Amino acid sequence: MWTWDEDGRTEGRLAHRFAYERTKGPIPEGAQLHHTCARRACVNPDHLQLATALENTAESLQRKHLRSKRDALLERYSALMAQAQAMGLRVVAETLESGDS
Repeated sequence: MWTWDEDGRTEGRLAHRFAYERTKGPIPEGAQLHHTCARRACVNPDHLQLATALENTAESLQRKHLRSKRDALLERYSALMAQAQAMGLRVVAETLESGDS
């Protein structure tokens, strides 16, 4: 968390969001930051890119080091897909590799 004083009050922001906004501009409402390096603690703006929740979750499912969280991620991915479809959005889903590989 990055904190600072502004106009007599303390402001705060997650460090990776602060780093991105200071170097690349505002994060659009509803957007998330994706860590291309797969390190959640990373604050290098070159390792951060804008993503939707669905994109971020799908990418997380592809990462081998997150296999222990696969069931929770699949549940979140399914919920996000259903939400997108309910909103009438056309979503092209990639085939996710099995957890056994």
